[in-house]
Amino acid sequence: MGDPDADALFDLAEEVSRRLRREVNVHRVSAEAWEARTDDPFLTSVRERPLVPLHP
Repeated sequence: MGDPDADALFDLAEEVSRRLRREVNVHRVSAEAWEARTDDPFLTSVRERPLVPLHP
């Protein structure tokens, strides 16, 4: 949540990709968009899957 620095976010994704040995893609979503009820296919798909918190 919040407004993370884009460079820091992409650096974190690279680090996690190396650790997991899997590609990690960043898709920034505002808190308002995340909480809103929407037909957005991307958000619907993400909400239906398990979430894993990332900590730097």
